Amino acid sequence: MAWGLVLLAREPEAASENCAVIYARFSTKHQDPRSIDDQVRNCSRYAQDEGLTAILVVKDEAISGIAEDRPGLDQLRALAKKQPPLFPGRNR
Repeated sequence: MAWGLVLLAREPEAASENCAVIYARFSTKHQDPRSIDDQVRNCSRYAQDEGLTAILVVKDEAISGIAEDRPGLDQLRALAKKQPPLFPGRNR
């Protein structure tokens, strides 16, 4: 089963107070690119089950988890630094 990451967020401009940002990644060119779709689907289902609205899906495709330079992860880091904080601390 493919898993991704759902970060809970509070986005003032969003339609819902309880929002989610989904991060999905697969490591190498040798992995099936469809796994990222499975991660997004699983995370979307989790968010929906928790009453959250997915406001953003961020993906890093064929990039190792060891690599520090990941565009999607950089985007999440920038979101995490926003003030007021978007992420209240609960994640999966």
